[in-house]
Amino acid sequence: MSTTYNIIIHLDIIFFFSTYLSIYVSYYIGELKDLRLSINHDEVEECFTVPLVDLLNESKWSSRNFSAPVFTGGPYNIWGLTGYLLQKFIKEVIIKCSTKE
Repeated sequence: MSTTYNIIIHLDIIFFFSTYLSIYVSYYIGELKDLRLSINHDEVEECFTVPLVDLLNESKWSSRNFSAPVFTGGPYNIWGLTGYLLQKFIKEVIIKCSTKE
């Protein structure tokens, strides 16, 4: 059985850290059904999922001045660029879409 998916949105973000350093990130948000991951254990030690309802719980997030947000409500903390992208997705997509209705 293969994984089926439905891509909901494609986002591109450019992070400007200084005149000489920027990072371009392109990511997709979608729905996965019958998820079966096949990971390369030379590159990835473990995969995990976090329910969207947990990601939306503001009490499970923390941040300090000038640092990336940290999600502390799952089996592992999610921080750095991944934490920033998740929080941006929640603010820019989930919250904006839910307030339009």
